[in-house]
Amino acid sequence: MPASSAGLVWNTPSLQNLLLARSIRSRSELARRIGVSRGVVNLAFDEQWRGRATTALIDRLARYFHVPMNQLVIEPASLSGNGKPRNPTVRKVVQTQ
Repeated sequence: MPASSAGLVWNTPSLQNLLLARSIRSRSELARRIGVSRGVVNLAFDEQWRGRATTALIDRLARYFHVPMNQLVIEPASLSGNGKPRNPTVRKVVQTQ
């Protein structure tokens, strides 16, 4: 598998929902279902389904779950310091007379 894909990280809540819907409870079960080695999955995910995404694994998962790739990953720049998606900044527009 290639190295990380531009620093993308897994969208853990979304991924956990997809795994739960398919009754996948472990990394080894995921590896078996998508047809890759346990080592590949173990390198990509920790036990809480966090980690760095690879392009090949993003593609495999998107095809297996029938979802768009952007449902599986998040750009690190869009995360807050606690690792959760950052809320978009709302800017107040001030009108001048």
